[in-house]
Amino acid sequence: MNRLMIVQFLRNSTAVVSLFFLLTAGLLSILAGKKFINSQEAAIDETTAHQKEHIARLLKYENKEMGLLLYYLKFAYINPTPKLAGLSIGQRDINSSIQSPTIRNVEAQKYDTDIRNPYQLMIGNFDLSFVILYLFPLVIITLCYNLYSEEKELGTWSLLKVQSNGSSTFLLRKLAVPFVFVTGVLLLLYLLAAIILQLQADKFFAGFAISNFLYVCFWFAIALLVVSFFKSSSINAISLLSIWLLLTILIPAAVNNHITKKYPVPEALSTMIKQRDGYHTKWDVPQDSTMKLFFNEYPRYASYKWKEENGFNWLWYYAMQHMGDTEAKQDSKLFTQKLLQREQSSAIFSRLIPTLHTQLLNNELAQSNLSNHVQFLDSTAAFHESLRMYFYPKIFSAAPVLEENWTNHQPQYCFIKNNTELYKSFYNGFFVIVLAAVALWRLKKSNR
Repeated sequence: MNRLMIVQFLRNSTAVVSLFFLLTAGLLSILAGKKFINSQEAAIDETTAHQKEHIARLLKYENKEMGLLLYYLKFAYINPTPKLAGLSIGQRDINSSIQSPTIRNVEAQKYDTDIRNPYQLMIGNFDLSFVILYLFPLVIITLCYNLYSEEKELGTWSLLKVQSNGSSTFLLRKLAVPFVFVTGVLLLLYLLAAIILQLQADKFFAGFAISNFLYVCFWFAIALLVVSFFKSSSINAISLLSIWLLLTILIPAAVNNHITKKYPVPEALSTMIKQRDGYHTKWDVPQDSTMKLFFNEYPRYASYKWKEENGFNWLWYYAMQHMGDTEAKQDSKLFTQKLLQREQSSAIFSRLIPTLHTQLLNNELAQSNLSNHVQFLDSTAAFHESLRMYFYPKIFSAAPVLEENWTNHQPQYCFIKNNTELYKSFYNGFFVIVLAAVALWRLKKSNR
């Protein structure tokens, strides 16, 4: 790379516009990520204020029976959104990070989510991960497809080849110019993201930066390999765009279709049906049978009185609610297992597909992947269990409502440890080395 090459590159309006486009798109994506993080934090603040108001309002009107109050009362459980998720939103936009279950059957509540615009869900969110995965390769293709063919078509190739001591030296020096500028834009976007999103300089941000930098290098290696065949501009452009289409859209779509067929989830429907039937059918069966099942599971409550003349009491009612969860438990477990199997299979396929690997790793580092949400749902069930164990004795013993210190019931947080193995961030380097080695071998062969 020399000064003349840099000047020539900057005089190319296509190159300048492409870099400006990348920088603008990247900045807009970071701002969109900031907006998303702000909306998540605002939702947490609103939830905290709402729970306090919610409890106070219900205590005003339903303060006679503990069982009746807790039929309505909701308790917030929050999965905080890391700031890094502003760069890779993943599934955080469709899977709620806030649950507000009552102590009734949890399977009917775990999958509650916010009402969202279907059109927005269809097109997805515009984040930095999208810009890097899809737009950076297109700009690299635009800048590199004619590294050789441009000189050949202008009639200057032979002279430049001699002056640069061979084709490989010249092409590498010429490739270095867009490489420096494109990676410079990428590093600038990292800096802007760190400032705008107030990201910590931790190992997860470092992993995100390294993985995506190597992903950009991967596309430069592909461009160099295609150019090493010394074909015309049109053939190079078509070849590179075909590779982009395969790696970013067609192959990931085929993988998704295969995994969806391999791991169908009929349990998604059967869980709902069994949970509802397990609860509603209890109205038509003898109470003794329901209570026997409940006491077998929770013998600690067997001493509480449950039969009343009017045929209804809260011990039986909440036992009936829980039996709905019990009957759906196996299907719910299978449903969760298949979701995790889908993610694990995607990770296996991604070892051969750098685009898919980078996308999955970005989501994993940002804790916006499916696995994080499944852990949150499991933790929600545990949170629900702790609520039931705390309030059941108070309900079954008809404890006075106003004797409970309700100010202690604040929103609880679920902190899921990020166990991402950071060596995965260097995985794209393997493809870079292999592709670059093959391209250099071809270029040296052409020199001979």
